[in-house]
Amino acid sequence: MIKKKELIDLNEIDQKLKSFKEKQYSLNENIRVLVKKRDKFNIKSKELHQKIFEQKKIRDELNDKVKTLKQKRDKTRLQIREKIEEIKYHRQKIDSFRDKLPEGKSIDLQKEIDDIEWKIQTTTLELDEEKQLVEQVKIIATQLSKYKKMDKQKLIIHKIQAELDKMDKIANTAHEELSKIAKKSQETHKVISLTIDELNNVKEKADQHHISYLEEKKEHKPLKDKIKELLNKKKNLLIIIKEKDNNKKRENEQKLKKKIKTEAQIKLKNGKKLSLQEFKLITESEDETIKED
Repeated sequence: MIKKKELIDLNEIDQKLKSFKEKQYSLNENIRVLVKKRDKFNIKSKELHQKIFEQKKIRDELNDKVKTLKQKRDKTRLQIREKIEEIKYHRQKIDSFRDKLPEGKSIDLQKEIDDIEWKIQTTTLELDEEKQLVEQVKIIATQLSKYKKMDKQKLIIHKIQAELDKMDKIANTAHEELSKIAKKSQETHKVISLTIDELNNVKEKADQHHISYLEEKKEHKPLKDKIKELLNKKKNLLIIIKEKDNNKKRENEQKLKKKIKTEAQIKLKNGKKLSLQEFKLITESEDETIKED
């Protein structure tokens, strides 16, 4: 039957196979876990990339609005400065008119003109005296026209001031909106920065798991090759064991046949009856002898 050494070798191979397969299973399980975690981090990485892209888009839109509002605010402020200069110019004109006028009011001058004209129309005057009054009316009328010019300048200033108030409101509104959007843009930028930090952390973890996966993968092939080698050894050993077992069986069968044949020949010489098996063995032996001859 099978020799003890071969059984020991077979048992040793089985023990090694069991150990290597357990290692292979453990390794495959580690690889599966690492791949799962790595893929999870990669999915998270893609999600964070998308979030950063969307936040940057929002930030860029906000920055465009900030730029537009700054231009609007600055343009309005420039217009305000121009209007202020216009008001200064018209006030200077009023001051120049006022410096050339006597003390009093335009209504007093108008009354004075009306009184003189009434006197000319209702009173008999000498020619020289009338000319003097007419000349006086002209002088007063010139002064009155300066008052009217002053009033016109005041109306212009009032109109400019109304425009200035509107512009000031526009500038303030633009500045308030600008401040809100700028704050929102800063908040968005902060979200982007935090998301980038998170992305870098996730990418680092994904890379670490991928490196671990590659290291585990390196161990996988030698282990697989070793298992294959042991399986081949086991297969070859089983073939050898089977051959030896078959040879042993054939050897035992031959010994048994020889024994039965010898006993049959003795029985035949002694005139005893043979069994069918004994008869066949003697017959086969005679046939083989004839073939050899």
